[in-house]
Amino acid sequence: VVLDLHLELPGRLTIYDTLGHSVRSLGTWSAGSARRLWDGCDQAGRDVASGVYLAVLKSSSARRVTRLALLR
Repeated sequence: VVLDLHLELPGRLTIYDTLGHSVRSLGTWSAGSARRLWDGCDQAGRDVASGVYLAVLKSSSARRVTRLALLR
């Protein structure tokens, strides 16, 4: 899954399942435009199941949530 991001402030991108469990942290980035790839794996490198996931981009003053559908 490719995520195109535009950050006005430095932020952190985390993938969550629909129960709110953190699946994978994709790290922190500086302000500006960026493209990040989520390979469909959890933090330990294991493939996660097909389903709906949430990409949550958090900065010090904002939070943006995007729904992702992962199909295997």
